[in-house]
Amino acid sequence: MVLREGAELALILRAVELSSEGLQTWIGTIVGIGVAVAVGVFFFKGTLRIPLHRFFAATSVILMLVAFQLALTACMSSARRAGCLRASKKWR
Repeated sequence: MVLREGAELALILRAVELSSEGLQTWIGTIVGIGVAVAVGVFFFKGTLRIPLHRFFAATSVILMLVAFQLALTACMSSARRAGCLRASKKWR
């Protein structure tokens, strides 16, 4: 995983180097890596403060609602194709 990310970074930096001045490339590289590290640190510290029980309870409810909606849509579509439900004239 890390090897792939490093290879992608090398390819992107090479492409940027071909299209910009030398100093601009290095400034952009250093600023970009600094921002990425800062976002990673803040994300890591922020996730330590979230109570995981509540987080997973909330995401479980959201996933159940999405699954219910998908199942309801599939059932209604099947019932419509079977002729049990008719589509309104508005949707034909």
